Amino acid sequence: MELTAQILTTASALGVGYLLGYLNHGLTSRRESDSRRRVFRGTIRAIAARIEPAHFISLHKTYLESVPEVRDECSKIADDIRFWRRKRFTTTGERYCTFKQSDIVPPPPSAAATPEEMAARKKKHHEAKAMLAETLERMIGYAR
Repeated sequence: MELTAQILTTASALGVGYLLGYLNHGLTSRRESDSRRRVFRGTIRAIAARIEPAHFISLHKTYLESVPEVRDECSKIADDIRFWRRKRFTTTGERYCTFKQSDIVPPPPSAAATPEEMAARKKKHHEAKAMLAETLERMIGYAR
């Protein structure tokens, strides 16, 4: 009888220890995942901050410099994104990385540029900035 009680006590202690270890592992994994997503969101916000002050040709240059960084950061946290957001996250990341120069840079001004043409170029520039910022914000949203 005494031996049976000792075996039960030992078995229950092992069971509780295993359960607590499993729960601790789950909490640690989640904390690490949250940390990686937090770093991702900070990196993407920094990229958006670099894009905001860029003008015309420098906007495209800044964008091209950010593409490898965005790809790298997206690949680091792709598995941390919840499954119902993962497809939209990867689609948005690929969309950001595949913009063409014509999507970002307005056509060069003609030799006799009119004020309307310059206004159209400026409008295209602001639309390109807004498009890049919106795409980055969507990625941040999916990484929550």
